[in-house]
Amino acid sequence: HDLQVLLDFLRSKHVPVQLERDIMEWVEFDWDTHEDVRTTEYAMELVPDSQLYELQKHLHSNRLLKVPLFAGIKCAYKDQFLVDVWMIMQPQTFCKSKVIVGPDEELDRMF
Repeated sequence: HDLQVLLDFLRSKHVPVQLERDIMEWVEFDWDTHEDVRTTEYAMELVPDSQLYELQKHLHSNRLLKVPLFAGIKCAYKDQFLVDVWMIMQPQTFCKSKVIVGPDEELDRMF
């Protein structure tokens, strides 16, 4: 329904066909990406707290170990740290040509 509203809006404003396609492709991609996140968040809410850590560890710790920043961590609590990092990460979607951070901008997150 939301996609149709957007499409109707774009057509009512006589947006060029290629721009319309680009916008619709982006919105569908972004929706699909966030739908997976919404499904995951809902599923995680169903998991008992006592088992959530083990599930998150199983699902994600190897992913973070592939990131050079995390690969060299050597401490007794590495697994817990990686799970904690994963649990606070929030996905964001950007257009291919969008500048995410300018050279003079202060960073407040990792990309």
